[in-house]
Amino acid sequence: MFYWLRSRCLGAALLLLACCSFSLAGWPSSGRMYPQTIGLAYIGATTSTTAGGTFTFSGVNLGHAYSNRIVLIGIEGGYGSTNEHNINTVTVGGSSATLIVQALGGSTQTEVSGIAAIALATGTTANIVVTYAGTISRSTIVVWTMQRSSITKISSQSATNSATLSFTLTGNSGGVAVVMGGSTVSSGTYSATASGFTVDSTGNYTGATNDGWIAGHVSPTTTSNAIGTTTAALTASRAALAAVSF
Repeated sequence: MFYWLRSRCLGAALLLLACCSFSLAGWPSSGRMYPQTIGLAYIGATTSTTAGGTFTFSGVNLGHAYSNRIVLIGIEGGYGSTNEHNINTVTVGGSSATLIVQALGGSTQTEVSGIAAIALATGTTANIVVTYAGTISRSTIVVWTMQRSSITKISSQSATNSATLSFTLTGNSGGVAVVMGGSTVSSGTYSATASGFTVDSTGNYTGATNDGWIAGHVSPTTTSNAIGTTTAALTASRAALAAVSF
């Protein structure tokens, strides 16, 4: 009886070990222990100061490729003609991304911030193309990735035309959120501070220090609806701030 029980226990232990090994093999190749439904990584930011209606950001880093990867793109467009700042389309490697939210700032909509998303399990670099409704002066994109089975949002918010933009996001337990904003000052130098989110990227444009962007994220929450108030203090009334939670 003793030897029979010992063999049964050993068999159960080996089966458990095999199941654990199989589960771990499905996690991202980046080495980060993301949960299977959520996980966020900031990848980087790219800017362009060549005016136009279409901005092509070539060879953008997308981080490690893995199953259920969602690529999030924060977009900021700085100073164009009246009503020409709407973001029309965003593509990643030639595939269309979903524009989840955008905010148009300024009395004549001369500033825009937005966030787009696409499910993309393969590839570590890609051309990202942002098309606006008309000609603008400069643009920035910020890339995050997360592991999630879909791009379905929990909540999205936007705010415009105030030196201090704020709103409250809702989110699920363990969820995350990303924030993208920017503004143009009539004179002086652009600057921004954040409250309620961690800044991943901020700066102003070469040759146009009065115009700039801010991007960041809200860390995973431990309780439902706990993301709280998100605020960006900008230095101009021509300002736009957008955010989305997952």
